[in-house]
Amino acid sequence: MPSQRVRIRLPKPSRKPIVPIQHRVGVTLAVIGLVCGFSIVPTDEALASSLLVAPSTTLAPGQGGEPGTGTPAPDQQLLVDATIAAPVVNRDNLAATDGLQTLARVGTNEAWAKLVLMFGGWPQTDANVTVMLRWMRQ
Repeated sequence: MPSQRVRIRLPKPSRKPIVPIQHRVGVTLAVIGLVCGFSIVPTDEALASSLLVAPSTTLAPGQGGEPGTGTPAPDQQLLVDATIAAPVVNRDNLAATDGLQTLARVGTNEAWAKLVLMFGGWPQTDANVTVMLRWMRQ
């Protein structure tokens, strides 16, 4: 009996779905943007040279080690990373609002409007006080 050849059919590999060109372009641009963004980040040395360095402060000496012995306190040290600097503080403006006793003592309509704003939890701005005064006149 002649032998017959059996042909085994393997399943065809499924085709991968084709990604639209817009998605491929978008992903490519995102990767290029990330690479460019991370390549221009300054180094620690550049950051340290551009920051304002806080002036060193002197700590008040502490009490001695044992009470009554007069031994000096150990030196205190504070180690900080070089990239950390004190923020620039602007102290040119000073603002204050009237307190409860001051407004009660004045007793004007404007003071009453400020009291209502204070107890209501609203800011005591000139615009808010003007709205309250106009409401009182109606």
